[in-house]
Amino acid sequence: DYIHPCNETSRECLVKSTQEAIPEFVKGIPELGVPVLDPFTIEKLSIPLSGLTFTFYGGKVSGFRKCIVDDVVSELEKRHFVLAFHCNLTIKGTYDANGRILLFPIDGAGNAKIKLTNLRMKVDIKTKYIKDNKGVNHFSLKNYKYTFDYGDRVSFELENLFKESKEL
Repeated sequence: DYIHPCNETSRECLVKSTQEAIPEFVKGIPELGVPVLDPFTIEKLSIPLSGLTFTFYGGKVSGFRKCIVDDVVSELEKRHFVLAFHCNLTIKGTYDANGRILLFPIDGAGNAKIKLTNLRMKVDIKTKYIKDNKGVNHFSLKNYKYTFDYGDRVSFELENLFKESKEL
């Protein structure tokens, strides 16, 4: 009900319709294979950095509902769509980190908050048709791939990063 149909070639309409659908879409649509996206949960994310191992746990990602749609490409006959958007995201969870940064030994664990400012994302979506109980065809998510750019700024708030070195 919240997705307004467009002529396939009208990019302006596709962007507008997608933008209007985001607040409902991010709540998830289980019957179409769409998970809840705001908040989105990241159970575990390991980030190997030069000299440092950083693992993030139980991350709750919020902010997708406020994303701004930049472009939508539709290949309806192939059931293929590409969405480009940008937004500010916040991830809250816990972390542990071990290793060295420059001269400083890192051995920390605690609460973490990561803020991504102006994250840019492109999502390549393949869909399939499914019939509802009235026999009407609807798109269902078949698979997707995404790429992203961290945007303008990434900031970290990490409690207890230097747990062994109280002076730091």
